[in-house]
Amino acid sequence: MSVGACVIAGLIIGFIANKLVLRHDDGVVRDTFIGAIGAVAIGALFGAIGPAESGGPNVFGVITALAGAAGALVAYHMLFVGMRTR
Repeated sequence: MSVGACVIAGLIIGFIANKLVLRHDDGVVRDTFIGAIGAVAIGALFGAIGPAESGGPNVFGVITALAGAAGALVAYHMLFVGMRTR
């Protein structure tokens, strides 16, 4: 999956995750960018070790990009946001 597609998938999942978890506009830009960074990082990692891309739709790439975005958001919120509420 291309870097641009990973960025778009990460931005979308970051925005959706912000709306589902926080349900208000606090940190929506932060979460969308964290989602994009996670999607690109995991997309690049699995692109290097995963199966070769075909010419058609790449479902494996979309799933890995979404998993990377979600993982980055979960890690960020567990490490940094949770510390503020303690």
